Parts: sequence; C-alpha cells; structure tokens
Amino acid sequence: MKCQMSDAEKAELLYSLYEQEMYRVCFKILNDCYAAEDAVSESFLKLLKKRDSITDPYTDSCRRFAVKTAKNTAIDMYRRSTREREMFTELSSITDNETAKGSRDVEYEPLYINGTLDCLTKKLRDVVECIYVRGLTVREASAVLKISEACVRKRLERVRRQLDSLKQK
Repeated sequence: MKCQMSDAEKAELLYSLYEQEMYRVCFKILNDCYAAEDAVSESFLKLLKKRDSITDPYTDSCRRFAVKTAKNTAIDMYRRSTREREMFTELSSITDNETAKGSRDVEYEPLYINGTLDCLTKKLRDVVECIYVRGLTVREASAVLKISEACVRKRLERVRRQLDSLKQK
C-alpha cells in the first residue's frame, strides 16, 4: 500500500531525483549555464502544473517525462533566442543600408531605430519595443499591451513580413 505524499513533498522529491539530469540535457542544448538553469526552473514549473498525473516520482516513466519536459523547454528557449538574434540582425542590416543610402533624418523616438521602424504602425512598433527593446517575453508583452499572446505573435509576424519587404527594396 502506497502512502500519498503532499504536493510539496512530491516537488521536492522530483527536484532531488532529476534536477542534475535535466540540467545536463538543457546545458547540452543551450551551451549556457545560466540559460540551462532557467530552462530547468521553467521545466519544474511545467512539471508542477502536471503534478496530479505524476503518481510515483521513482518510476522510469516519471524520469523520462521530467527529462523530456526539460529537453522541450530548452529547445523552445533556443529557438526563441535564435529568432530574436535573427530579428536584431535584420534590423541592424536594414539600419546600415538606410544609413549608407543617406536616409532622411527622423526625429528620435524610443520606438524608432534610426528611422527603420517608422513605416510600422504604432501597434506594431509597440510590440517591437516590448519584445526586442525591453526584452519581454510574449506573455509579458501581452500583459503590458493588454492584448492576447496570440495577437502579440501575429503582430511580430507582420513586423517580420514588413521588414522583409523593406530589405528586398
């Protein structure tokens, strides 16, 4: 007969059993100790949301679930950082091209980057500022802008499309 453990005991046990293995997996993907720690923390938050489905933390299936959660979280973080780096690269290359062409001077506003973003609507510039200037996550940006996360993602997609069309000109 198994005794029921509290959620706190279950979380503590999961952490002591699988934290190191989850960290190794995350570090292999991210190659950054701080990012790997963040990924492990985020993974444990996801595991805690699924704590009712975890009956026995000692089982091999629980270990696989914990490690797979960490792996997927690390991959998501890697993809997110890659997309952000690409966006910064695109913005800087467009800015460099405009500077080389002698683009018109634009009055400074925090939302403009050397006049590159003045072709965007205010809604799109606000999303760019939240995500790329302030470094907020999609969830945080949606809270700041008081719009849904899906709306933030859609606006980012529109920004990328508009910047791609600018780059082709």
